[in-house]
Amino acid sequence: MGRKKKKQKIARISRGEAKLLEVLWQEGPLTLSKTHAKVSDKNGRPVLQAVQAQLYRMVTKGLVERRGEYPAIFIPLITREEMQSQFFENLIEVIGTDFSPLLQHLAKKHTLTESELTMMRTILDAHENQTQP
Repeated sequence: MGRKKKKQKIARISRGEAKLLEVLWQEGPLTLSKTHAKVSDKNGRPVLQAVQAQLYRMVTKGLVERRGEYPAIFIPLITREEMQSQFFENLIEVIGTDFSPLLQHLAKKHTLTESELTMMRTILDAHENQTQP
């Protein structure tokens, strides 16, 4: 299952597409029906045709590969890290590079674990050390 490494920008990924990618990362290559069986939301499972349409859109966008005839399997072409990186780049386009509001939001709305706080401090310390002459 050789991954295609793409150098161009990854297409914007919707919530539904991210959910399908998550299933494919966790379970590995799956057929349409097995992917459908793994996906659920608050109102139950989406209609099979909706999952099919979304997977085919993801093929067109270069996010997954459709391999085989019937039943075809769907294979993710991007990693979780690539998806997250693209999401963060899109976020920066919207909010700019002032991350203070984002950090304040995280601190107010979410309980950060000691491990997460330590990681954030480590990242900030490393960045500070790089920017000092």
